[in-house]
Amino acid sequence: MSGAGHKGDLRRALAESADDPDRLALLLADDSITDLDLRHALRGRLPPGVAAFVMERSRFGARQTVLGAVARSPTSAPRLALQALPGLTWRDLADVAVAAELAPAVRQKAEALLLDGLNAMRLGDLITLSRIGPRRVTTRLLYSRDARVRLAGLHNPRLRDGDLCGVLESSDAPREIAAEILQVHRWALSYQVRRAIVRSYVTPHPISLTLIAEMNPGDLRDLAASDDVPPLVSAVARRILG
Repeated sequence: MSGAGHKGDLRRALAESADDPDRLALLLADDSITDLDLRHALRGRLPPGVAAFVMERSRFGARQTVLGAVARSPTSAPRLALQALPGLTWRDLADVAVAAELAPAVRQKAEALLLDGLNAMRLGDLITLSRIGPRRVTTRLLYSRDARVRLAGLHNPRLRDGDLCGVLESSDAPREIAAEILQVHRWALSYQVRRAIVRSYVTPHPISLTLIAEMNPGDLRDLAASDDVPPLVSAVARRILG
């Protein structure tokens, strides 16, 4: 096909050939079509049969770049997208995992693959993933020993108050996490998060004692009577209540 390398032309040609396997085969045999050309074309809303043909019957079927577009396309059959996921880069997996228009099974599998691969990732990639990844992945990365990974995660817009509270409730949370959380304006304004910081055994006492005076009377009574908070926190709450 003349001009097959032009991305717009390629997408249109693929759409027009969707119901004709012979025509698709001839089109995709054009040596001028690159992996990136096809990736760009597949990211559009093409008929479902196009992605299936590319993956199962063309020379592009095992190309990592192309597989990412197959998995990310909202018109790809979930079965096809799931087959493509194990061959993807972490960036494509992250893109799939946060794409609300994709089938839940596809997004969840992409997220699971990301979680399984964290230990093999480079530091720079972990920092980026922590900032842009799905909530469950970013929450896991808040346990990282590297402060740069944790700080990137704290700026991830997908993170919720409850995610941070869950980390603070864990004995495995880094001791630095409370101070890092309070450095982020969004979290410093959250009463729910500040309360979790006060209740956490990993929070250094100077931070807990600074925040405890801001707790409402009901939470102070709970802290004073609780066996699930640091003893010093409970004692200070009782002193404040008189």
